[in-house]
Amino acid sequence: MRETIKRGTIELDVEGEIAVTAANNQTILIPYNSAWKTVMIQVSGGLDSALLAFLTAREYAAMGLETKIQPLSFEVEAKAKTLNSARKIIAGIKEKLNDYDRILPGIEKVIPYHLCKNPHKNQEFIKGIKEAWRQASVDFEFNGNTKNPPAETRESFANNDGREVGRDDRSTIYNGFKSASPLALVDKQAVVSLHHKYGLFEAVTRHTLSCDMEEEVVKAKGWSVPCGHCWWCYERAWGFESNGLQDPAN
Repeated sequence: MRETIKRGTIELDVEGEIAVTAANNQTILIPYNSAWKTVMIQVSGGLDSALLAFLTAREYAAMGLETKIQPLSFEVEAKAKTLNSARKIIAGIKEKLNDYDRILPGIEKVIPYHLCKNPHKNQEFIKGIKEAWRQASVDFEFNGNTKNPPAETRESFANNDGREVGRDDRSTIYNGFKSASPLALVDKQAVVSLHHKYGLFEAVTRHTLSCDMEEEVVKAKGWSVPCGHCWWCYERAWGFESNGLQDPAN
């Protein structure tokens, strides 16, 4: 029989949580269960999910858990970001940990151009996640969603359009019985501090891409990628600046 814990009114398929402390005493909580064979992690190509995949593989190995990591990555054809970032990140994590067995070959999904606007895009994400659950016989699922920067910091961003308001203030990492966002209680400052602490800049960080601008906008305005103008670019820049660090991807 599987052990479970409870958070609020949610009963979870979880034995416990591994705590990882970052900048400003912010804490990442990584759920675990010794009965899990496979945990799926959505590796987007950005800083957050890259750190989550690295830490989960590292901490599970340190605990002697046999749980495998199943990466799941999406490419949204209308966006400038492609699957190349996710592929390089996964390869870099394996190299950094010198562990080529724990992280399984990634599952990749492409959302075609004509379905890249909501509600179609969200429907395609949900469909792809469900397909990956069946394909990989997943026991639990993580995504790399983080907390938004503090309000006073967000006010300095020239573009607030991409901000997901639900990330301003969350009280739990759990999304349901078998789903969690282990980084939900930490912000980009914390994420960057751990990329630096664990020496990921060369093998992993430099391959990450946070820009979420649409490719046609980038081309029309003559911008490069990353564009430096979207919410996600401002958030990333703040993450490095608040740590006094240079972004290795620049």
